[in-house]
Amino acid sequence: MNEQSSPTELTPLSDVRIFAARFAADLENSGEALGSLVSTKYEAFARVSNQVQPKWTAGTDVPAGSLDVEVASALAAVLTRFTRTPNQCYFGMWEGYAEFSAATEPKVMLPPEREMLIFTGPLSAIETPIQGDHAWRYPVRWWTEDAAWQVGADIYSTSVVVGAAPDCVAAIVASTQLHARALQPSEGPRIDDL
Repeated sequence: MNEQSSPTELTPLSDVRIFAARFAADLENSGEALGSLVSTKYEAFARVSNQVQPKWTAGTDVPAGSLDVEVASALAAVLTRFTRTPNQCYFGMWEGYAEFSAATEPKVMLPPEREMLIFTGPLSAIETPIQGDHAWRYPVRWWTEDAAWQVGADIYSTSVVVGAAPDCVAAIVASTQLHARALQPSEGPRIDDL
């Protein structure tokens, strides 16, 4: 992690090789399975709606591939309690969004065939858009240095998947600020149906 990062800023990861070896190698390249979003090595999984008002309980149109800042903040508040390294996290943003397509930072390929820019910083920085051009875009792939949990979604997803220990998933599902449910690995959700 870049030690010069401010508490509210995410900075580009200049060398993605170690990151790719540690985190990307555990993902499945199927593109249609839970394991393409988060490692299936975790004991428990949760599904969290991208918005405060989820599409599966209301007829609202949830923006795909982006987290509502309130959801990101509430999820980060829970996840902070379940890692020893909340100030050493990684965040993935698809480089195909117009505001990132000219980025020169190194990228890593993550399933399903998405080139991702990787940023580092504290988990608390998730409330700040990476570049500020589109304040509604926030990373939908998160990892913590101690690998206590992972958050993953595709650019077409309307929710994120969290892989973690059972007590962490229970806390996410119990949160009154999140619309979440436990997710079984055998459900094998299609990315666009999340």
